Amino acid sequence: LLVKLGAFLKAAVHFVKYPETQKVVLRLVANTLIRGMDVRESFFMGDPKLVESLSILLSEAQLYGSSAASILFYLLKYIPIESEAIQKAKDLLFSAVVGSDLEKRNLAFDCLMETASMEEARPNLIDIGANELMDQYCEDSSSELSFIASVIRSLLSANDVCSTNETGTKPTSPKVIKQIVNALKTFSISKTFQIPTLQGYVANCRVILLA
Repeated sequence: LLVKLGAFLKAAVHFVKYPETQKVVLRLVANTLIRGMDVRESFFMGDPKLVESLSILLSEAQLYGSSAASILFYLLKYIPIESEAIQKAKDLLFSAVVGSDLEKRNLAFDCLMETASMEEARPNLIDIGANELMDQYCEDSSSELSFIASVIRSLLSANDVCSTNETGTKPTSPKVIKQIVNALKTFSISKTFQIPTLQGYVANCRVILLA
């Protein structure tokens, strides 16, 4: 209903028009965009200067830059991956994944999980190197990043095209499948709906079941 009423078109217009309030609403915008493709499309179409505004915020300190990068990733379907904005967002988020700042790393993984859950965004996420980034952690089962990387890798496998395979996609690593199956066992025999993976981060049931 909100999409039909143009609420998200107007939200984008206000976001661009009032830069002094952008940092305050960044997380709210990011959390809203994961609700559906129609929301994302409507918000993106709201103002032609939206990407420019988000690009400026990428250089902000603390978590503001990471939040802006997350929004750009959620809009991957509509922004060329060769664009400066997406390349800067990629550098920021991928660096956070391998960095030592736990808060930024958790936010980056959260963004990658949600983006990998978006069917329309997966091909572009694969093209900018998300598989290769995750693979290095999937293969090391002792790594604290192994489980969350496996969830992301499993989500991306649905769009990882391979013309020589009869299924049309590249086969998922057995190590990745094992991680997902173990998570499903946990859900089936307990009242757990989340699995703690990193300090301050949990992988929720919805995304794991989708994987």
